[in-house]
Amino acid sequence: MIIVLIILLSYSCKSTKQVLDSKDLSYLYNPVKNSINPRYGVINQSDQVSVLSVKFFNSDLYFNEANPKGVLMAMNTVSVHLFNVSQGKTLVDTANLKLDIVKEEKRDEYLYDIPLKTERGFEYVAEIKIVDRIRLVTVQAFVSFNTTSENNRYNFFARGHFLHNQLLNSVIRKNEYLNLIYPKKPIDSIFISFFKPYEGIPYPPSMVLPERTISEKPDTIVGLQYSDTMPMMFPRKGIYLCTVGKKITEGYAFMNFGTSFPAMTTPEDMIEPLAYLASEDEMAALRANAKPKLALDEFWIGCGGNTEKSRELIRIYYTRTLYANLYFTSYREGWRTDRGMI
Repeated sequence: MIIVLIILLSYSCKSTKQVLDSKDLSYLYNPVKNSINPRYGVINQSDQVSVLSVKFFNSDLYFNEANPKGVLMAMNTVSVHLFNVSQGKTLVDTANLKLDIVKEEKRDEYLYDIPLKTERGFEYVAEIKIVDRIRLVTVQAFVSFNTTSENNRYNFFARGHFLHNQLLNSVIRKNEYLNLIYPKKPIDSIFISFFKPYEGIPYPPSMVLPERTISEKPDTIVGLQYSDTMPMMFPRKGIYLCTVGKKITEGYAFMNFGTSFPAMTTPEDMIEPLAYLASEDEMAALRANAKPKLALDEFWIGCGGNTEKSRELIRIYYTRTLYANLYFTSYREGWRTDRGMI
């Protein structure tokens, strides 16, 4: 009883960490300031309802026994403000979800669905605020989606084939089996278009040029008989667009960026982001070197002047590459985007 009282007193003395700032949203991309890093997804359930899914991982949750039940429990509150962007960012719905999450052995993730009122044909953004009621920490996120088509990604959801857990991340591994679900209407077939991985880098900010992007034409298109229990696996690096019609250009895209993504572990992968530091001739020499690790080490020693300084530069640079991949990845790795470059 005394231990519980001390715990309660220690939390009552904490001041609230308010990381929200209407003018400066840079904290959204700073993992040091975000102790809670959930994953989000949206599916348009009907013409009147879209469902926002929030997935917490064990690392996000602070479990404590200082509660009336005396069990390990995380206490969070999720608040959502839904804005119709097509109508001038008009507030159209709100939701509040109080979560008292009891820790379960061998459970790594906790998923919660929040229904929101929507209408067909509009662009939306959901402003999400999550409060850890034990640590008194608040984090914020913004999730954009639309109801403009019944063929786009917001009409699909993916789940693990074996565990049947809902997947809210389009980046997959080469040996990962999953199911793609299209609950909108009955369909006979699904078509998978394969695009080679995007390997370009953005132009410097000083150059006003059209954005570099992938080819509009896929390398291959494969049609399969549809089943929501059909195991799907995408072993080759690249982009896989799944559609409900061969001529439909909207759908759910999966990206395979390699086995180590979002990190970089091989010398060949680590050479590519040096395009922001090296000249075209230097990059050509690095890529052509028969010993890529030796070439990579020599490049960084040339930058740092000695081994100790070079190691520090490597740590800083590839940590930033990792964060760019975590925050800015779309159809290409995050470090290859404009925001990743910056």
